[in-house]
Amino acid sequence: MVAYHVRVCVFVLLVVFAGVFAGPMEARELTVELRASDAANAAVSGKVKLYGASHALVIGNDLYKDAWPRLSNAVKDARLIAEALRAKGFQVTLKTNLKSAALSEALETFFYETGQDPDARLFLWYAGHGYSERGEGYLVPIDAPDPSQVGPFLRKALSLRRMGEYVRGASALHILSVFDSCFAGTVFNVGRAKPPAGITHATTRPVRQFLTSGDAGQEVSDDGTFRKLFIRALNGEVRADANSDGYLAASELGLFMTSEITNYSNGGQTPRNGKLNDPDLDQGDFIFQIVARPPEQSKRPTPAASNGASARSAELLFWESIKNSTSAADFEDYLAQFPRGTFTGLAQRRIASLKNPPPKRNIPAKPSAEVEVAFWNSIQNSGNAADFQDYLKRFPKGIFGDLAKRRIEELRKPKTTSLATFGTNIAGTYQGKIAVKTSLGPVTTNLYLDAQGRLVGKYAYNNRFNGTLAEARRTGSYGVTFTWREQVGKGKLVIEFTPDYSSFSGYWTWDGRPGQKSWTGRR
Repeated sequence: MVAYHVRVCVFVLLVVFAGVFAGPMEARELTVELRASDAANAAVSGKVKLYGASHALVIGNDLYKDAWPRLSNAVKDARLIAEALRAKGFQVTLKTNLKSAALSEALETFFYETGQDPDARLFLWYAGHGYSERGEGYLVPIDAPDPSQVGPFLRKALSLRRMGEYVRGASALHILSVFDSCFAGTVFNVGRAKPPAGITHATTRPVRQFLTSGDAGQEVSDDGTFRKLFIRALNGEVRADANSDGYLAASELGLFMTSEITNYSNGGQTPRNGKLNDPDLDQGDFIFQIVARPPEQSKRPTPAASNGASARSAELLFWESIKNSTSAADFEDYLAQFPRGTFTGLAQRRIASLKNPPPKRNIPAKPSAEVEVAFWNSIQNSGNAADFQDYLKRFPKGIFGDLAKRRIEELRKPKTTSLATFGTNIAGTYQGKIAVKTSLGPVTTNLYLDAQGRLVGKYAYNNRFNGTLAEARRTGSYGVTFTWREQVGKGKLVIEFTPDYSSFSGYWTWDGRPGQKSWTGRR
């Protein structure tokens, strides 16, 4: 009998990639046709080289220790994904069964070194366990202990906020991270995306996108289904290319995977897709070029029939992306694009109800226990005290009342310590890397409190250059900004620590010069 496994995911899980280097291969360029506008059937306005190179990091973790159940297919999936990407012209780095140090090194090398080409696209695939605690998500390497051992676990696991730092630190044009796991958190905007009518100039803007195989709190199966559907979409074996233009956008891929996986799992597994919470990095769309599936010989469709099928597919994907929206404008967009569509009557009624909501009753009906449980499930991991106040207002004698009050009390406690206390927590020597010009070099950063109790520091890099850190200023719960000085000039150092203060990452800038360069450290 074949054992059935699931990938552990407690409220927040992020998946990234797994330890064999792929064979050498030229990273392929990609030239695409641009449409004059995003209107359906818009004319082709020209061609543009969208990418000058294509790089992928693929990670799969199976061999977990006693604290975490072993997986069966994460490594197999990673190898098959790597093979499919190579066929698409990607230069692939494949890594499997990574321990903590190797996982950090793989991600830093991929984003901070390989990712500095502004004409490149980067693709990340991760399959493995993840964990969350108090609103913070973590990637779990194979040597991570049980999370009940808080200190040792935090030293081994990779916090989710680091993922946002990695993709921001890269200069690549487009980055797509695919997580074969459930996921929730604040790094990304999880939301809908309308199927694009075609590739326009907006597509060429920078973007950081993600796709997960499940939602928070769900068990993600380890049977390879997500990988199989992903590869089929990549190869054009299924109709994931909603507008049939020969290109598969990440937004199209997300809608397709959501529909298929939800159906296969009978609603038990719901993929999510979205973009980074950053107005400068959420405009474009990651693009794959696919090979159109040849028509069946026994039933060769006529052009009209083929166009009709494409239109129906686009309409269905569009409707799936807006059906739960609370904005009348979304349904008005649907009617504009599909004036004779299948859902026109429903769209018109939704517009009417959203624009003219029924008056509120003076005496609301008593909610059922099922409604209360559903409400609580939707807010139990929230970091906003107002959500729990809303629960107490709606359910003053609810079964979770005491728990809601404790959560409100915890969330209202001040989380930012004084600069002196913060300095005591982070004081120490950190070994890391600093980006100078076009390369990374070793840097030693020493932070301490001086005789006046001020947070200051010193640093040395490449065993030659030395400087000082002063004028410290807090930036959030775990962040701090310094002014660095040395003989060649001065500037700012902006860094963010992990919750256990064991490491930091960030960037440095010159005063009066544009650009940011990475700076990291670990005790």
